[in-house]
Amino acid sequence: MKFTLKIFTAWLPFIGILFLVGCSSTPYQQDWNNINWQSGYKEVRKEEKLKINYMSRLVLEHEARVELRQQLDQAGYKATKGQIGVDLQNPYLKFFMQAKGINASTNNEFAVQASKNGYFEDGSLSYTTQIWLPQYFEGHNLDNVEIATKVAREYVQKKIENLATEANFEYSCLKNCNGKHQVHLLKNKASNSLPYVFVPKDIVFSIRVAELEPVVDDPYIENILGFKPRWKSPDGFNFFIEAYYDAQEDSTGNKILDVSPSGIIVATSEYKRDSFEVSVGLDLYNQIFDNPYMFFGHHHIKGFAFYNKKIYFGSNNDDAFCFDKHVYPPQSFVKNKLK
Repeated sequence: MKFTLKIFTAWLPFIGILFLVGCSSTPYQQDWNNINWQSGYKEVRKEEKLKINYMSRLVLEHEARVELRQQLDQAGYKATKGQIGVDLQNPYLKFFMQAKGINASTNNEFAVQASKNGYFEDGSLSYTTQIWLPQYFEGHNLDNVEIATKVAREYVQKKIENLATEANFEYSCLKNCNGKHQVHLLKNKASNSLPYVFVPKDIVFSIRVAELEPVVDDPYIENILGFKPRWKSPDGFNFFIEAYYDAQEDSTGNKILDVSPSGIIVATSEYKRDSFEVSVGLDLYNQIFDNPYMFFGHHHIKGFAFYNKKIYFGSNNDDAFCFDKHVYPPQSFVKNKLK
């Protein structure tokens, strides 16, 4: 992987941890170290690598996306020219420019606009998350975009509520329970005993579920999902789930919520790292994405992906097979779901 400003700045917090580890060892730091360096890994089979890296392709560098296409072709997978061409070949992701209504005439202008909107200089995203739904889902006939979007938002909300029940947390909705920008609160019960080194007092989930769009017929994505998708969230940050541990409160005890430039509702937490990089986070995200309808991928120096009851680990995103290992949390409050 080339040494870039992206890599240097991303390593700065880790360098700080190295200096702090000798003089400070909080439960959060202990748990973070355990997940990153002591968890067991298992190699992913090649066919599964093709599938999970195709789903994660937007966090890969441009050259890796091109190589991934070649690997797909060699493996005999069939995908539509439009799907592969836009997602894998354009270094600054054509859909992003179109969605933002940006006209860029030079490569430098592409790079500047991409950076402003969450893309790294190599054309990759830090996150990629997707939801797909079939024509018939949860007892509903999703025959138009309004119904499909409503059902998707309700499904995601129900996943968070069920998660609270499984983890023995108290659940409440703070904002827009079934809307585009949802905020949910899970409070840890005083009597609750979870098998983690770090256990938060509460967790704020900020969720974005934009209006769904029809899926262009694509035999390859059908092969990955195991069903024919009728609807999906638009590419980019249009389906997003973020967790905040022990988020800051105002003087009345209410969580302080702000709105980001992209419209996502955010909280503030002293735990700055990605929420899935400790045991409780790996477990929570694994429960949320324990189905074939939702996918979550992330890469920033290292990567994690969650899909259909499996957690994947990735190292270099300049590799077409970046995500090549399964990772297992040291503990789980729902152990049978991690088998």
